[in-house]
Amino acid sequence: MLRSLRPKRQMWMLSLSMLFCLTLVGCTRLEPPASNPAEETTDVPDQQIWGWSALISESGRKRALVRAGKFQKFGHKSRLADGVTVVFFDAKGDTTSKLSADQGEIDEQAGQLLVSGGVVLEAPDSTRLETEVLQWDRKQDLVRGDGKVTLRRTEGVETGIGFEASSDLKRWSMKQVVTRLRPSDSPPP
Repeated sequence: MLRSLRPKRQMWMLSLSMLFCLTLVGCTRLEPPASNPAEETTDVPDQQIWGWSALISESGRKRALVRAGKFQKFGHKSRLADGVTVVFFDAKGDTTSKLSADQGEIDEQAGQLLVSGGVVLEAPDSTRLETEVLQWDRKQDLVRGDGKVTLRRTEGVETGIGFEASSDLKRWSMKQVVTRLRPSDSPPP
C-alpha cells in the first residue's frame, strides 16, 4: 500500500511544481526589445499621393492653390516632389502670381512653404523673380530667400543676394544688390 501512494504523491508534487513554474513565467512582464534609433526609419511617410493639389484658404478666402507631382506627409511636415506649382490669389480671388519649382516642403505648424530648384515666381505684369530657394510665409504673405536672386521687370533686370517680397511681387527688397536696373536687352556687365 505504501508503494502505490508514493508514485501518486510524486506525480502530484511534480504537477504542482510545474503549475507553480508556469504561474511565475506567466506573471513575468515581457519587455519589447530596446530599439536602436539609428535602425529606425523615419523616412516612411504617413501618406503618399501622386498628382496632389490643395487649396489654401483663410477665413473662407482662397489664398493659394498648391500642386505637386508627388506628395508625402510626415506628421505636420510634407514633402513635394516631381514639380511644384503655386498660384497665389488676392482678396477678390484673382490670380496675383504663379510660382514653379522642382520640389518643396510644407511645415503646417509654422504655416510655411519652402521650395527649391529652378524657382520662378511670375506676376501678371511680367515681373519675374528667379532663385534657387524660396520660402513663403502664409501668415505674412511674404516670400523670402537668402541666395542669389534675379528680378526681371519691363524696366530691366536687377540681381542680388537675399530678398523679401510680397507674393504678388508688388513690393520687394534685396539685401545685397549686385547689379542695378539695366535694360533687358543689354548684356550683363
